[in-house]
Amino acid sequence: MGKRKKTKKQILRNKLDKLWRTVGKEDAFCEICATLPPHERVNYTQLHPHHIIGRGAAITRWDLVNRIWVCPSHHTLGNKCAEYNQGGWFWDKSGNTGWMGTHRMLDKVYLQKLKNKVKKWTIQELEGLVMTLKRCTMTRPSSGQ
Repeated sequence: MGKRKKTKKQILRNKLDKLWRTVGKEDAFCEICATLPPHERVNYTQLHPHHIIGRGAAITRWDLVNRIWVCPSHHTLGNKCAEYNQGGWFWDKSGNTGWMGTHRMLDKVYLQKLKNKVKKWTIQELEGLVMTLKRCTMTRPSSGQ
């Protein structure tokens, strides 16, 4: 059996995943480390883009507001990691506490409104998203200016 040919929608989704993971990476830093006292910072040089609302939620999957840059420790390895939200430290469902409520409250409110909405993307909408994310990479000022 040969490989099945990817549909146009699959190709666009893969392109969007790649763009979402790379747009703005040149200027990125661990957003959690930046808010901690110096002695608690991990200072990894490697960064991961993390979906605040899981990537299974189609409506926010490629929304840059739904992305946080984190070091490996704050992504999945340490006590305070965004992936597992132990004790609600990252996203406290009951109020304005937790890391998101303290440091990105407007984004939390925006994402909370979209969190349980279902979205079926059309090919035209996916193409529009690709163009939007590509524009984000092209409008970035070049280094050294």
